[in-house]
Amino acid sequence: MSKELTAIEWRSDQWLFQFGGLRPDNVLEYFSQSPFWDPSSNNAVLKMQTQFNDLQHSSYDLKSMVGVEFA
Repeated sequence: MSKELTAIEWRSDQWLFQFGGLRPDNVLEYFSQSPFWDPSSNNAVLKMQTQFNDLQHSSYDLKSMVGVEFA
């Protein structure tokens, strides 16, 4: 990433209100809205590949992937 992110503070009150706050099952979705998210991360790739099938909420494929992963 070429952006300097150390001085950025980010919060999405609208998202938090819409989804009822942060929970373990939605925190990565919240984080994916931030400038800190890497769209080439393993999480993003897996989300794109599984968005229209039954594996949407599965994280087992991340264990076998190499690269940036958010947990």
